[in-house]
Amino acid sequence: YKAYDEARAAASGDLPDGPFRGVPFLIKDLGARVEGWPRTSGSRFAQVAADPDDSELVRRYRAAGVVLAGKTNTPEFGIPGVTISERLGVCRNPWNPEHISGGSSGGAAAAVAAGMVPLAHASDGLGSIRIPAACCGLVGMKITRDRTPICEVSDGALGFSVHHVVSRTVRDSAAMLDATGYAQIGDPFQAPAKDGPYLAEVGRSPGRLRIAWSTETPSGKPIPEEMQAAVERTAEALRHLGHEVFERGLGVDYRALYRAQGLASAANASANVSRWVEALGREPAEGELGPLARRAYDAGPPRRLARPADGRHARVRQAPGGDLRHDAAGQLHRPAFGLAAAVDVEGRPADRHDVHRPLRRRSHPLPPRRAARDGAALEGPQAADLELVDDAQLGHQQGGAREDHDGGDFIPGEPRPARRTHSHNLPPGC
Repeated sequence: YKAYDEARAAASGDLPDGPFRGVPFLIKDLGARVEGWPRTSGSRFAQVAADPDDSELVRRYRAAGVVLAGKTNTPEFGIPGVTISERLGVCRNPWNPEHISGGSSGGAAAAVAAGMVPLAHASDGLGSIRIPAACCGLVGMKITRDRTPICEVSDGALGFSVHHVVSRTVRDSAAMLDATGYAQIGDPFQAPAKDGPYLAEVGRSPGRLRIAWSTETPSGKPIPEEMQAAVERTAEALRHLGHEVFERGLGVDYRALYRAQGLASAANASANVSRWVEALGREPAEGELGPLARRAYDAGPPRRLARPADGRHARVRQAPGGDLRHDAAGQLHRPAFGLAAAVDVEGRPADRHDVHRPLRRRSHPLPPRRAARDGAALEGPQAADLELVDDAQLGHQQGGAREDHDGGDFIPGEPRPARRTHSHNLPPGC
């Protein structure tokens, strides 16, 4: 959805004096309401012609000074980790249009990577911020649950889903979290109070940390050599920065974990379509639901979750035994792809967060069928958002990647990427 005339009018008016005053900004077409704008959720069935008001999170974006210019592509109901739907079409990667942009915030990531906007709204349940960030070479942080308001039109995918941004710098991600990351009156859960401004953590040393790293996969198959090398390089860089770094997997039964998560998510997806059926007063017609949503809905009734009066009160809770990953390590360093779902299903209502940042820009195109740039993910324990901001901004410590004047990252000694221009050949489907 394009709202360029509205954006021009807003930009020429009296904008709030927030940290992002006048910065163009895009809203993901899933969950968040924008007054007067259509909302499709990437679906031919679940469409709203015009929302009557802004979600609380959107009000906070406006107060931060951004100028809303439109909405970004998302797969139907944000289900898969790629951005393609019968309603909104394919979203391609601006680095190489033959590659995916990831999902479900693929439209947001493609727009930011292409230079259309410096940051954009995104949401993440099982990787929907982090996967697009990995595909498009951006910073993507899954924040602690309930750190920002859950948009009122969503149940938060049983508590898995949070709302934040994809951005080109850690600085912008931290500043936007300062602007939006506080409690909303009436929320059934609240994140623990933060210790101070996130932006103040950018460039501040986190001290010596204990960091485990792993490249294990649920299937047991090794990851590609290039990804393995990227993770090992990062582990070595962290070690040289003075942290205690060691290899350690999650130590969980992946089959049992994924089966439990799959049943819960499938039932929730079916219940989500059922809520739309109730709201619209009819069943979806032939062709109105895409294949994934149709299968989830059709398979749902025998095991559909009982729906509470307010879906925001339904949460997946942590099993007894505490935090599986952080007993012996303060943080886990892992590949940009591979374990997002595994680390998302564990947790209290405000349990954890995860940040992806690029390690280096490539000086050559990606090989066919490969989506991810060199990158890695760091994740930490409950409510440790400040600590992850520290660690993601490795550029302010000797030996790390630092942010150049064009917003990209580079490692000293490696070729600097050519400055990009984005006025032409933008990827379709953003």
